[in-house]
Amino acid sequence: MPPPVASVTVGAALDAVGREAAVHEQARVLERAVGGDRRWTEVGVWDCVRLSWAHAREQGRCAVQAQELARRAVFERWGRQQVVDVSALPSPALTPVGSCSSPAEWAQQEYRQLWAAFVERWCERLEEEFASQTAGGEEEQLLMVADWPLTHRGDLAYLSQFRQIVPAVPAGLREEEYGRHRKRHAVVLAVPRYAVAHEDRPRWGQATVLTAGDVLDTTAPETAQAAESAARVMLRTVYPYLPEDVAADGKRPQASAQVRAARADQRAARPDIADTHWAQQRERDARQQRRNAFGEGIWAWVPDDTATGPAAAQLQDLAGHHYSWAVVRLVAEAGPRSDATLVSLYGLLTGWDARRRTLTFSPQHDHRPIQVPVHRIVAMTGDRERRGRREAPMWEPYTPPRRW
Repeated sequence: MPPPVASVTVGAALDAVGREAAVHEQARVLERAVGGDRRWTEVGVWDCVRLSWAHAREQGRCAVQAQELARRAVFERWGRQQVVDVSALPSPALTPVGSCSSPAEWAQQEYRQLWAAFVERWCERLEEEFASQTAGGEEEQLLMVADWPLTHRGDLAYLSQFRQIVPAVPAGLREEEYGRHRKRHAVVLAVPRYAVAHEDRPRWGQATVLTAGDVLDTTAPETAQAAESAARVMLRTVYPYLPEDVAADGKRPQASAQVRAARADQRAARPDIADTHWAQQRERDARQQRRNAFGEGIWAWVPDDTATGPAAAQLQDLAGHHYSWAVVRLVAEAGPRSDATLVSLYGLLTGWDARRRTLTFSPQHDHRPIQVPVHRIVAMTGDRERRGRREAPMWEPYTPPRRW
């Protein structure tokens, strides 16, 4: 595989020159002169030049070698052709009439000079664009890829060789052939600026895959920290809860004011299980009712604001009897404490560590489990309307509860 920088710069140069109308007009003139309109399956004059030049440059060949390879490719495919339409040749002519013994000889010499000049001119233009793309040196820019890994995307696979800034986050499912699905993630890469410019154009299927971010100042000593912070901001648009944010909460963090207020709303909205008309006043019946109501999304588990409440025992009971395939909605505080927001995460309840007061939660579509500490949790409940694994979204903004 060619180096990623070479792939990007070569591709950018081809795109820039390919947008010039003159290259296509001159190529069509040469093609008409030796046979008129060509079939779709044939390789045109410009195709010979751009493909040969790109192959040479991606393999590390110099400009002279790239031009020579393009010249040989044009000669093999088009240079041996006989001129059948002299009127298609442009004027003024490059070949003196007196140097030829017949009009046919003159037409062949004129055609030979024209295609040779075509190769030389447009290889030089490609080299100009190639040089301008690499003029920025090692300056980098953030690029978020929302369909990681790129093993199935041949047009973007070269991006996998660039530096990843922070860990990946869940990004849902990728639909594949024959009705199959595969997990996909989102990552942020540090990519040369000209690579971002190369991909910053409308192409089928890329509107929601690539997102350009900040340009990195490689001269600043705090570049690495700033890049990580900016990358997390981008990733939160795909999945808002990042375990890295929790690490900054401290050794003995407490629930924030907005978490405590939201918990109070959840407690006020949920039904009192012991007062339901069909419940017997016995603890085992109350536990069973709570489990059923939790699975139906009627009763929400809410952590205690103090260490002496019943929430820990309730969750221990729920975790031991909750179906591992049933989707739950976890309301949690996401983002750094200075700019935190409440979101609803959908996935599977896979564990509860009472000693560490940490919930193990697997995001939708069997993504890798994450650890959510209790001081970040507002509430958790089942989702009776979207019990299937693929029916619920990955996450959505938090909405206050409705009273039952």
